[in-house]
Amino acid sequence: MTFLWPLALVGLAMLPLAVVAFVRFDRTRRARRAALGASVGVATTSPRRRFVAPVVLLLALATLLVGIARPSAEVDVPRFSGRVILAFDTSASMAATDVELGDATDDKTGTRLELAKQTARDFVIDAPDDLEIGVVSFSSAGLVTMRPTAVRNDVLAAIDRLQPVGETALSQGLLAAIDAGADAPITFEPGALEEGALPPLDVDDFGSAVIVMMSDGEDTTETDPLIFAELASTVGLRVDTVGIGTVDGSVLELDGFNLSTALVEEPLQAIAATTNGTYQRAETPVDLTQVYDSVERALRIEPDEIELTALFALAGLLLAFVAASVGIVREGRIL
Repeated sequence: MTFLWPLALVGLAMLPLAVVAFVRFDRTRRARRAALGASVGVATTSPRRRFVAPVVLLLALATLLVGIARPSAEVDVPRFSGRVILAFDTSASMAATDVELGDATDDKTGTRLELAKQTARDFVIDAPDDLEIGVVSFSSAGLVTMRPTAVRNDVLAAIDRLQPVGETALSQGLLAAIDAGADAPITFEPGALEEGALPPLDVDDFGSAVIVMMSDGEDTTETDPLIFAELASTVGLRVDTVGIGTVDGSVLELDGFNLSTALVEEPLQAIAATTNGTYQRAETPVDLTQVYDSVERALRIEPDEIELTALFALAGLLLAFVAASVGIVREGRIL
């Protein structure tokens, strides 16, 4: 348990002083009662019974003081949610300027990566609250830059940080996206990813998660991405692919060389078909809102920081009410 206002707990140090003050008050009151009882025959209260109300009231004060310190604890909270993993091709070819960026006032030419980022931002901003969104970037290797979270600003910040560099490895992008959708990192034994071989995955079913892969499809590695597409399919992961760029392509100047680059749709279409996903071409911003409803929601038990101030306040008030009731019934007064 943690406290947002821990200095308020200093008030607990005052409780022993309250105990000392009550003991002195009780001694004086008993002495008076003893004198009165000796003269007129008044019965005195049982020693055990007369401390019930003060002890309960002391517990009430302690509980209220803890509540003022605003305690919080991490508890497991059940909730229905789905997951979407946004996988971005951040290879050097994504710096090509053969696409147009939608704008409120005018269309303007931009890079493929900028188009992918703009499409993703619109998706994140409009996404329902019960969707967790993760971010993956891949070029020569895949990297999970943001594990699935419901904090939209964190997701948008992760998208804004993406920059084009390196080659394209669609297989690494798929592997990183599968990793991001799992509750724990996925690792394979050396040599496990032989051509045509599917290593077993010891993970839960991914039926409540979808990968949205945005790429120009120019795979520059020898590893067949369909191996990982089949791997995703076996655990219930659907991969929707978005082809960023034009089939006519453009010429990109890179390190003093002119590089011809164009959209290659076939591998992206094959990945989508293998996982029962969808494919769409994007030369301008595309609408991904159909993904919202296509993601199944699953019950997950997730840790959440819950403030317990209200519970302590309620418990303190109940104890104070009990103390007052006991004091009035047995003594005719609270103390």
